[in-house]
Parts: sequence; structure tokens; C-alpha cells
Amino acid sequence: MARWALGLAIVPCGLLWLVGAGLAIAVLRRNRDGRNHGRKKAIAALIVAGLWLLLAFALPATLLAIAPDRSDSGQVTSEGSVTPQELQVGDCIPDLLSEGYKLTVKVSPCAEPHQSEVFANFDLTVSTYPGEEDTRALAEQGCFDRLQELLPRRKLATASVLYLYPFSGTAFREDRGVSCLVESDVPVTDRIVELPPVG
Repeated sequence: MARWALGLAIVPCGLLWLVGAGLAIAVLRRNRDGRNHGRKKAIAALIVAGLWLLLAFALPATLLAIAPDRSDSGQVTSEGSVTPQELQVGDCIPDLLSEGYKLTVKVSPCAEPHQSEVFANFDLTVSTYPGEEDTRALAEQGCFDRLQELLPRRKLATASVLYLYPFSGTAFREDRGVSCLVESDVPVTDRIVELPPVG
């Protein structure tokens, strides 16, 4: 029972933590008869389950704690991190990003040196996940179509564009959003793309 308690506590699943902790408590109660029924493993199981529980609460709190401040108009006023789904048009990113999926993205005020800017967000209109290659192609085409509306054709050839898109069927079912970014080879402190005024 003690071995089961420790094994279940190690598995990253909330329900199994509770089962493991329950078994560990049962083992510790059995130790009252003076015999060793796996006391050390039971204690280890409770410690592991407690650490998982702490992490489950601490991670969201940490992500919230490092969220950027925004003005009433939505512009970032202090550096922080957001999920790709929280990126807004006009957000500036200090570094170059690779295409695909990101867990979090650092954003900063656009007056500070940055190399990437979000110029468009849109949702893929296909009803089912078309696969990674086709999703990438749809994201690329959608971003270039939107960039063409903002930049003259002579600048399109030199613009470096990337896109964050759903990387799997699971991610697609949760969010079909694509974020389009334009990049500069060197850090800048002004707009890479002049966005139209809001409203």
C-alpha cells in the first residue's frame, strides 16, 4: 500500500494525488500497531502530493504576478509575460521569436528596444484541424495578406514575418487564433509597422 501511495503521488494528476495521499494516511494509521508498514514511503508520498498541490496553485499565481501593465487603450506600459492568446495588436516583444507555439511571450513598452511587433490577430476559419503543415500555410497566408494592407509592396519583400498558430489538434480545438508578427534584425525603439488608429 505504501508503494502504491508513493507511485500515485508521483503521477501529475490531481485525482491520483488525493488517492495517493489517502493511501499514505492509511499506512501511517496502520503503523500505530508498532510494526513498520512502509512509514517512510507513506511520508514521502504525502510530501510529493503536497509539492504537486503547491505547484498547482503557485504556477497560475506566478503567471499572474508577471503579467504586464497596460494603459486604458491596451498598450503595454511595463514589461511582463502573456500567453500567445493574450497578445494584442500593437504589442512589442524584446526578442526575436521562432514560429509555432509558445507557452508564454515576453512583451514590453514599444518605446523600449524591441525586435518584434504584433500587427494582426485572426482566427483560422477551417472547421477541423488540417494538420501542422496546412495550419502553418494558412497562418502564413493570412499574415501576409494582412501585412500587405499595412506595408507598401516594395517593403513586403524585405519584411520578416512570423506567426504563432495552433501546433496540434488539441491546441486547435482550444483556440484557433493566429498572431502575426513582424521583425527587425536590430532592436528598434519606434514602430516597425505603422498601425492604423484604433476606432
